Amino acid sequence: MLVFGAGKLPQIGKSMGEAIKGFKEASGTGGSAATTTTSSTAVSDESAKISDEDIAEFRKWEALKAKAGKD
Repeated sequence: MLVFGAGKLPQIGKSMGEAIKGFKEASGTGGSAATTTTSSTAVSDESAKISDEDIAEFRKWEALKAKAGKD
């Protein structure tokens, strides 16, 4: 939060969620890394629109990050 500021966190969380989602889709269907990059880039160009699903994905990501730090 100190690096990006509180205002950017929702947009960063959404971008991370979309990138993870794109990666899962690409790896599950045999897609290429270009698919993930395109998805991530398209999201960063949009204005921040946060849904409940985006918030849930961000919280999952935070929990995984916190758990990885404890291990």
